Amino acid sequence: RRRLRTMLAEEPDLELVGEASNGTAAVQAVIDKRPDLLLLDIQMPGKDGFEVLRGIAGIHQPVVVFITAHDEHAIRAFEVEAVDYVLKPVVEDRLHAAVRRAVSRLREQRRGDLAGAMAKLLERVDGARGDRRVAIKTERGVALIPAADIQWVEADGGLVTLHTPRARTVLRNTVAVN
Repeated sequence: RRRLRTMLAEEPDLELVGEASNGTAAVQAVIDKRPDLLLLDIQMPGKDGFEVLRGIAGIHQPVVVFITAHDEHAIRAFEVEAVDYVLKPVVEDRLHAAVRRAVSRLREQRRGDLAGAMAKLLERVDGARGDRRVAIKTERGVALIPAADIQWVEADGGLVTLHTPRARTVLRNTVAVN
């Protein structure tokens, strides 16, 4: 946290309103301080970053940038509409880019540019229709299988089997659509 404070000390659009040493304290700090931007780690004592977001859901929703050493949670982070996902060790230029992106999102929200935001969202949805992929954790990392290639899905207890023209892939965990 100290390193992030130092890196962001000269960022003109930021004012530090609080910090927390664990997930439980983070939930309370967000409820009390109502920050516009939340820099959030995935793994923290007490609650993980996703539990923090569940804890503030319906109370206050800041723009979120995840800063974490755990790259395997990236897809899930974007599913909860995080603006960015910065990996540790944090590179200062990368951190500033993420903060600028978050500030830009905040300004867009404040301007009430609902029509523009809706048009951008529709473009993303229309552009992604034929490009949806299923993320599957493998021994070598994450494989992305085009959803259009999946012929059928078979579930048996804790196992899920994806059938494609070229392969049959058995999973022991959940499947995320990207």
